Amino acid sequence: MNEELIQQVLARLKKRQQQKIDFFYQSDQPAPSATIYYDYASVTVQNVSLPLIRDLYRMDTTNPWVQWLLTGLGYRVQITLAVSFKQLDFIPLPMLTAWALKFRTYQQQPIVAFEQTQITRRDLVLLPQKSVVLKTHAQKITMLGQEELVKRQLVLQERSNRTCIWEK
Repeated sequence: MNEELIQQVLARLKKRQQQKIDFFYQSDQPAPSATIYYDYASVTVQNVSLPLIRDLYRMDTTNPWVQWLLTGLGYRVQITLAVSFKQLDFIPLPMLTAWALKFRTYQQQPIVAFEQTQITRRDLVLLPQKSVVLKTHAQKITMLGQEELVKRQLVLQERSNRTCIWEK
């Protein structure tokens, strides 16, 4: 009996790893149930607003969507937030470099940023084609890195600094 139960659990976990689901964020709508995370290992939230990003960055658990997203991270769910290109300057860089969630544009382009002051070819070579690379004025890209940007059709977005308006 124990062997059968173990096999059922393993089968369910394997199925979960392959399951993906998308949600459409609306601030006036309740967050989905946390039970979603039992069946899906990958969750994408579309139409993410700047107030949601701010509340998530501040860990404002009075916001039910923030609670829901943090629960998903606790369940080791791969969470992706879809944002518009115009919102990129307002995403705190630590969320892009150190948090366990991912960002992408509405056009499915992954958004990446780096901590180091020099971005090299090695940093860029494994990125999916047409990814959006965020960098600050203080960061420099090596010559080979510049070549890789062109070769892989990476979109370079430069921001004035590491912080955004609500971090000041």
